[in-house]
Amino acid sequence: MLRLIIVLMMILNLTACEQKTVFSNRYPGFNSATKGAAVGAGTGAVIGTVADAGFPVGTGVGAVVGGAFGGAIGAYLDETRDQVQTFESHDIQFVRTGDIMTIIVPTGKYFNSKTHEPAQKYYFVLGELAQWLENMPKTKVKVAGFTDSQVPDDDARRISQTEAESFAKFLWDHGVDGRIVYGVGYGAQYPIATNRTTSGRKRNNRVEVIISLLTSGSTLS
Repeated sequence: MLRLIIVLMMILNLTACEQKTVFSNRYPGFNSATKGAAVGAGTGAVIGTVADAGFPVGTGVGAVVGGAFGGAIGAYLDETRDQVQTFESHDIQFVRTGDIMTIIVPTGKYFNSKTHEPAQKYYFVLGELAQWLENMPKTKVKVAGFTDSQVPDDDARRISQTEAESFAKFLWDHGVDGRIVYGVGYGAQYPIATNRTTSGRKRNNRVEVIISLLTSGSTLS
């Protein structure tokens, strides 16, 4: 009963934050063993329970890094809280679900609209992000590209694949181990907002850097 009360309190608190919700483990190619993992004790366990139940965990450092999270990723987030907040001030979102972390980079802002590669004028921000990833505990990194539904299917897949691969290469070039990074384009699949509005389409045009712990025997698949 006490656990149920704690969970309900967490749900009410996170809902009040009016944060956007993204569950990274809905994408193919992930190690399902980490889905909604309730790692550690205290707040980390409660967050995992809420995620398993399908309730919104929320985004933003205030909601995601607000307590004693279990696992290496949570510890690293706590250690670099100020840096994460700086990234968020530049419209880069951080979302945690269990032992999976997703970083959402809006391509409309950070990518060249013609080449679909990272825009040179934002190299300083993206380079800092690459360094942050390089210093993270042993992980595997999946770069997933997405577009809105206004783009024809073939073009959407091509653009999203180009964006994913070019950002993966950017990370390699800036020190992230190329053996643990790969890129996949999903076109207009898995929208996180409506495609009926300009603001919704802006959110759907994105690259997601999806991070999970690289355990013994795990592969990039």
